[in-house]
Amino acid sequence: IYTWVGASKTVLISINPFKWLPLYTPQCIRDHRRPPPNAGTLEPHVFDIANRSLDSLLLNGRNQAILISGESGAGKTEATKHCLAFLAEVAGSEGAIEQQVLAATPVLEAFGNAKTVRNNNSSRLGKYMQISFNKKGKIIGGNTTKYLLEKSRIITASPDERVYHSFYLVIKGGAAKYGLGNIKQYASVNAGKCTDIPGVDDAEDFNIVNDCLQTCGVTAEETESI
Repeated sequence: IYTWVGASKTVLISINPFKWLPLYTPQCIRDHRRPPPNAGTLEPHVFDIANRSLDSLLLNGRNQAILISGESGAGKTEATKHCLAFLAEVAGSEGAIEQQVLAATPVLEAFGNAKTVRNNNSSRLGKYMQISFNKKGKIIGGNTTKYLLEKSRIITASPDERVYHSFYLVIKGGAAKYGLGNIKQYASVNAGKCTDIPGVDDAEDFNIVNDCLQTCGVTAEETESI
C-alpha cells in the first residue's frame, strides 16, 4: 500500500486498504529502525518517514516536519497514529511521556472525528502536532493545535453520517451513570439517521477515552466536567 516518489525517499504515497494489515507490529518497527543484516531492501513504509525524521533530528539538531495530506478517507489519521507509535516505541521517554502523547489521540478523535459517508473516522478539523525531544533523543512533551473545526457538526449531520463520536460514546457508555435515555430520543445525534458504525463499540470507546484522559493527567473532577 506504500510507494516511494523519487530517489530521496522523502515522499511516500499510500492508499487506504480499509482493513487491518500486519504491517505495524513491534517487529516491523524494529526492522525499519535498524534493518537486520541480509534482510534485503525493505518495502516502502510510513515508519521510514518517521525514522528519517528522527535520525535527521538527532544527527543535525534541526527541527523536522512530517506533512500528511490527502482527501477524506485517504488514511491521514491512521498514518499520523503510526508515526506517533513509531516515535514513542523507538525514542521512548524518561517519564512515560510517550504514553501520554499516544493517549491524547483517542481523546482528540472522540471530540474531533465523526462518521461520514466516505470515512467512518473522519477528522473534522486540522491538526498541527509538535513532539519535543531532549538531547538524548527522548520524548519530553507534545502539543497539538487544532484549527478549522467543523462546528456545524455539533448539532447536525447529513444522511448516513454522524455528529462527533463523543456524543455517542457518552450516551452508550455513560447512559446509566448520567441518567440518559435511549439514543433515538436525541435529535442532534439522530440527524443523519445513523447512530452505529459497523465494527465499532461506542460504549467500549467511552471507557478507553476515560482511561486516556486519566493517562494524560486529567483529574476525575475535570473528566466529569468534560
